[in-house]
Amino acid sequence: MLAARPIQLVLGMADELVQVFAIDLTEHANRAARDRLEGLGRLAGGIAHDFNNLLVGVLAESSALREEATLAPGARESVQRIEIAARRMAQLTRQLMAYSGRGRIATTPVIADEVLSELAPHLPPVAVDGVTIGAGRVAVAADPVLLRQVVVNLANNAAEAGSSQIEVTSRCITRDDQPWWELEVSDDGCGIDDAARGHVFEPFFSTKSGHHGLGLSAVHGIVERFGGALELETRPTRGTRVRVQLPVVAPPPAPAVVLKTRLAGLRILVVDDDPLVRNTVRRLLERRGATVVVAIDGSDATARLEAEPFQLVVSDVSMPGMTGYQLVAIVRASWPDTKVVLMSGYTEPTVGDSEAPDGFLEKPFTAPVLDATLDEVLGRR
Repeated sequence: MLAARPIQLVLGMADELVQVFAIDLTEHANRAARDRLEGLGRLAGGIAHDFNNLLVGVLAESSALREEATLAPGARESVQRIEIAARRMAQLTRQLMAYSGRGRIATTPVIADEVLSELAPHLPPVAVDGVTIGAGRVAVAADPVLLRQVVVNLANNAAEAGSSQIEVTSRCITRDDQPWWELEVSDDGCGIDDAARGHVFEPFFSTKSGHHGLGLSAVHGIVERFGGALELETRPTRGTRVRVQLPVVAPPPAPAVVLKTRLAGLRILVVDDDPLVRNTVRRLLERRGATVVVAIDGSDATARLEAEPFQLVVSDVSMPGMTGYQLVAIVRASWPDTKVVLMSGYTEPTVGDSEAPDGFLEKPFTAPVLDATLDEVLGRR
């Protein structure tokens, strides 16, 4: 409820009064802005989830088709163009997921400057000569794919502002008496006026004609999920400076050896309420020799597990009646030797040991990614 404080002003005669009510709308406006952003986040996440399911069929099938030895060269090039377009669409859905807070975030220790060094030659031409890498081998807790997205989005956004010079700098700083990695992207472009500044992190908002307005909103969502901070300084005609700050963590361990595992002779249960995803995953597993049974939801999967044994379950996370995590707990309790891989465009941030899958596939995925995930999971046996 809004608080009103009456103010009495004496005008003229003592018995003639004017009563004025002053109402502070600041908190109400802030709450309305938060509600609007949360609503946009739910909308963005829902749209991205549905698109991810559709893109599973496009990306997985096209990447598998390119493996066919009998495919004519011209047809192979066409399939490759389809796959490239689908990957660009998948990038947009990742941006939506990142903004909505529902994106798959599996953080690992990452040497941040190595990511920046790999990306430097591929940044917009106006930014390539302005890259200064100065933090060394400090590590941050991040998803390397999303960290790359942060760098690319900031550089592209600066280039689209009509900049003649862009500087991308990394350094170590001290924040709250702890070491942090800082990425700074500054430009001399058109800047942002005060009216637009309050909306720059909202999805679908852009001051540039023909742009989708997902770049900065995705950066904001990703940095928050990494436990970092984001600072923006801008003035009209004076350019923009964006700083991303992430806490430093212990460096990553040496990479583990992944064993290759054949699927011939394995019985695999595929669970997804979307028939497109179900049939696509089934075909990709059968091409490697697996015997595949499909289920339309968690209850159907439980009934099939009770009727016959399976060495592996590949299940969606979001299904009617029962989530993939609940199915994992059922499998753990009754069939402890059965491995479980979950699929989703987003996942819960934390789950208990009984609900933790053996592997995770982020939708949309390609055939090689599916193969690599299953090789890793089954290679542990």
